[in-house]
Amino acid sequence: MADETPVELLVQVGASGADLEEIDRRTRELLSELRELPLESVALVHEAQPGSGAKSGGVEVLGLLLAGVMPTFLPNLVTFLQSWLKRGDGKTIKIKAANGKKSFEVELPAGELSHQELRELLQTLGAMRPESKQEKL
Repeated sequence: MADETPVELLVQVGASGADLEEIDRRTRELLSELRELPLESVALVHEAQPGSGAKSGGVEVLGLLLAGVMPTFLPNLVTFLQSWLKRGDGKTIKIKAANGKKSFEVELPAGELSHQELRELLQTLGAMRPESKQEKL
């Protein structure tokens, strides 16, 4: 689809019992791995400081990444994130996204995103069409 536009996802990294340094380390580890995927963009999120110019970078928001991903790649990204979570103790990822008037938030613990939750996420973000009544029959 040539008219597809990337969906922007906020990816928040957390870990039970982790200190700020550990969350930062895990966030940068995930950033490094995400840069190897065919994403449109991925970067640490920066918050502008009051009175700062538009060109200043601001302050990093701890544990938060912004990823631009094509809707067709979303299932692969979710699968990757689930795999990444399984490689460590107590890690969590919260994904927030909006597509027009629709928005979605899901938290991925070290377990699996259910098939229904994945379907809802992809439908909300435009990577999948909602099932029609005929398809359910």
